[in-house]
Amino acid sequence: MIINGDKLYTDTVGNFKLDSGIKSLPLRVWYNNEQSNVVIKQDTDSKEIWKKYPIREYDSYIATIDDYIDAKAQREYTPPTMDELKEKEQARPDVAQTPSLDERIAVLEDVVNTLMEGVTPTNG
Repeated sequence: MIINGDKLYTDTVGNFKLDSGIKSLPLRVWYNNEQSNVVIKQDTDSKEIWKKYPIREYDSYIATIDDYIDAKAQREYTPPTMDELKEKEQARPDVAQTPSLDERIAVLEDVVNTLMEGVTPTNG
């Protein structure tokens, strides 16, 4: 998990490696600007390693949080189905309220018929 201000990136280790291009990572890193030390645990059998804060490598992960968030969004994006696109199109007010061509022709025919009522070849 990476937190930078109000931004949060959380995913599996495998996906973080994909998103960041990093080949290997420690099992766990406790890193924040509120502590003077960084705690790193390489694997389940190793002891914790304590280092002085800051560490450039971990700062760069935090600084590029937007890249990780974007990569995750692209990886998880599912394009809409044809049915979803049709439903969205029909939900648009300008499309839903526009009569079809057949409906518009029927209205025009009604108008013409109304105007032509009572008109004969001799009076019209």
